[in-house]
Amino acid sequence: MAFPGRSNDRAAEARARLLDLIQTLETGERIPAERELALRWGVARMTLRKAIDRLVLDGLLERRNRLGTYTSRPRVPRHLSISSFTEEMTRRGIRPPAAGPSACVA
Repeated sequence: MAFPGRSNDRAAEARARLLDLIQTLETGERIPAERELALRWGVARMTLRKAIDRLVLDGLLERRNRLGTYTSRPRVPRHLSISSFTEEMTRRGIRPPAAGPSACVA
């Protein structure tokens, strides 16, 4: 008999343990192999992989092909905004050209 919530509980527990592990490591340091962590923590490898995938998406871990999984610097959220050409040029310290009928050359 399957327990629907149990898999998510295990994944959340694995994620919490991974977060604790990440905090003990330096940026760019390799975490132990999935197999090793799964055995150490008594979780299924697929459950652990799911937790690692989530942390990769969050930017806390980085997978390197054939090398392993490494800690990474957390991504800094960028606040994107849309501004007009005139506002952008003014922000950069450039005087925007006049925008009138005399500015258009046919």
